[in-house]
Amino acid sequence: MHFYTFKPRGKALLTFNSAKRILEANKPGEIKVSLDLGMSTQLISIDREKVKFPNGETVALKKLGGLKDKRAVYVVNGDIFKVAFFKDGNYYKLVNIKDNVAPTLEINGIHMHRVKRITPWKDSQEKIACLGIRRGTGFWIFAQGLDTQLSLDTQKAKLNFTQLKKI
Repeated sequence: MHFYTFKPRGKALLTFNSAKRILEANKPGEIKVSLDLGMSTQLISIDREKVKFPNGETVALKKLGGLKDKRAVYVVNGDIFKVAFFKDGNYYKLVNIKDNVAPTLEINGIHMHRVKRITPWKDSQEKIACLGIRRGTGFWIFAQGLDTQLSLDTQKAKLNFTQLKKI
């Protein structure tokens, strides 16, 4: 068993639509865009060839034009990468359900949150409420899959959690 404590990385997260919005600005300057999947908006700088994110990273505009997967979540980390990986025989990826809504984690094609007639945020909030967890409460997660969304919700609610995961 390994213990993990969630620590935000401060990297910009993009979707097809957020990249499209940046490209449609079509002139140098600054625009507000969500870089954390709808939790907030931040100013980014655009010039003729590149975008500068608040954390100082820059990406060529033509790279944003190459983001074609409407369901993908991308991270800016020196370049732009799809948030997906293969490990121990399983394929993991974040799936964009809707603009400015948390994604769901998909493992081998199976969503880890309900997404039909509900958002992953609302699904996680209902699960947290069902457990009776209140602001400032510490708790453990003994699951795989829920960690991504619960970590976002716990950040907003100022909850502390430690995840225990069998690897």
